[in-house]
Amino acid sequence: MDLLYGATYPNDVAGIIAMDPYTAPLVGQDRVIRNYMAMVRLNPFNPLDSLSDTELYDYFLQVLLDSTMWVADPQSIFNYGSVTGSVFRLTQGLHGFYASHYAAKFPDHSLYLIAGTKDEYIPQSEFQGFWRSVPQEKRQSWIHLVGARHAIVSEVPKLTANLVTRIIHGDPAFQGGGEGNVDSGLISNSWPSLSRN
Repeated sequence: MDLLYGATYPNDVAGIIAMDPYTAPLVGQDRVIRNYMAMVRLNPFNPLDSLSDTELYDYFLQVLLDSTMWVADPQSIFNYGSVTGSVFRLTQGLHGFYASHYAAKFPDHSLYLIAGTKDEYIPQSEFQGFWRSVPQEKRQSWIHLVGARHAIVSEVPKLTANLVTRIIHGDPAFQGGGEGNVDSGLISNSWPSLSRN
């Protein structure tokens, strides 16, 4: 929600550091849920037909998460109820949110996008579409963490802290609106340096 806050209160924000953010409903997930909803609406005798569109969407979102979460994140099976419940609430809150609609309202030269190249939840095409929607004057940098998955803060905490510290202190390597790769260390065990795309 840092993206929404930055767009809503641009005078209060010097920089937006968005790490693996959800920038829009996931296309595939949204399509599956809407297909299920359409099947329910075809049968007026289906007890789910009495639900509002929002309630029905939320119902199928919960079903989808319950049935697929453990595939994308095998560790979630150990805390299944609490993990899927938390993910459901986060995803439910983002329903209908499109960060690209707010991009023009970001403060100038404020957006730092940090995303793992092996994100198991958000396809790289989602990040690319969002980055292209952000006006050039609003961008600082898109940092690709090569080899990192979605939970970058817990997967590479020292690297994440190092990047955030360098961004906060104005490291010129992370300014100028471009893109670059940082080896997450998960592949080569090297320490971060930015290589521009």
